[in-house]
Amino acid sequence: MTAIHGFVLFFLSGSIITRLHDHTLKIHGWISLSLKLLAGILIGLLYSEYYDSGDTYLFYGLGEQIAEVARLDFGRYLQILAGAIPPPESDVLLRAPRLFFMVKIVSVLNLLTMGNYWISGAYLSFFCWLGMFRASVIFIQNYPSFRNLALIAGLYLPSVVFWSAGLTKESIAMGLFGLLVAKLLPGRRKSVQDVIIILLLLAGLWSIKYYYALPLIFAFGVFYMLQSLDRNGLKWYWKSVALLIASVVLFAVSGVLNINFEANYFPQMLYENYQAFQAGSDPGSALVYANFCDEWQCILLNFPSAVWGTLFRPYVWELHHLPGVLAGLENLLYLALFPVFLLSLISIRRWTPERMQATFAAVLFILIIAGFLGLSTPNFGTLDRYRIIILPVFIIVSGNSEIVKNFLERISLKRFRRQR
Repeated sequence: MTAIHGFVLFFLSGSIITRLHDHTLKIHGWISLSLKLLAGILIGLLYSEYYDSGDTYLFYGLGEQIAEVARLDFGRYLQILAGAIPPPESDVLLRAPRLFFMVKIVSVLNLLTMGNYWISGAYLSFFCWLGMFRASVIFIQNYPSFRNLALIAGLYLPSVVFWSAGLTKESIAMGLFGLLVAKLLPGRRKSVQDVIIILLLLAGLWSIKYYYALPLIFAFGVFYMLQSLDRNGLKWYWKSVALLIASVVLFAVSGVLNINFEANYFPQMLYENYQAFQAGSDPGSALVYANFCDEWQCILLNFPSAVWGTLFRPYVWELHHLPGVLAGLENLLYLALFPVFLLSLISIRRWTPERMQATFAAVLFILIIAGFLGLSTPNFGTLDRYRIIILPVFIIVSGNSEIVKNFLERISLKRFRRQR
């Protein structure tokens, strides 16, 4: 059985990679896929050997219960997937729709793999790789000067590779994110089929991680809105008014779709989550805010600290266990890139309109997610896992300078010469 699924994964990945004409991208495809599949195994071992439990095994266990229904009565199983009848453990799943959505996906995989945790995880690792590899390839095709930066951001950031692998929500979320970015990037005109695919991908991302989907919709909406306003020659103050109106409308609609975004409940939800994570965290293993409360003014006052903490903490000296030290070492990279980004702003007057629009939208995306996560999930371990969606964007934005591009180009040329 393992050999059959291994062949299926090899065939699927090979059909994607071999279609590329760029030999170097093919090599990166195989390397990044191998790393992703290995990470899926390691994350299973981490939760079984180091933490003794974790969400990944919760998803597997609940998914296996629903898969067992299918083995006994497939018609009843289909009714459970459609929501017509309650599932096993309904008291848990019906109160947590995002968990239920994840468990449905796992149940399908468990049916295909005969309940093999590792192979089910390998399929989700493959899906994540597919989305991020597709996004990287399309980004490189649209912006060739970003080639090395896009490969690092999309395929090789350690925490992104690791935490978005195996039987996890992040595997699905990052795969959907990558496929969405590949579809939403400017280029050819969007067909009706493209629009339908985009809507389906957004629905999937909303179902599994709504706090990823909303900022992504907002960021791309702002980008395309600014492009449209520029083409019509509108002044900056009209752009500001349009941005404010778009923000209010999107937040209001989101409050209807999910109560967590309802304006009166949002501060309370953030504060309750913050309190719960603080209670469950060891001393020194979480972000702490002064005078945090369930009011909008508390959110605004602590928002900059939350953004900074999400992007750059834990510092390398703050935690003394292996995952914390590794996270701290990776954060040194992001700390080093931040002043490079600030220096690049000196030449902002020479930027093209598209670069300014894209950078503005990307920074909004980073700030919204980093602030939201930093306030609501301050535990360093959880934060390191949840923030992975903004790290590739941060690398692209902060690395978009001649200093970084020239450095990566020199490394690439040296490696090429050694190979020759």
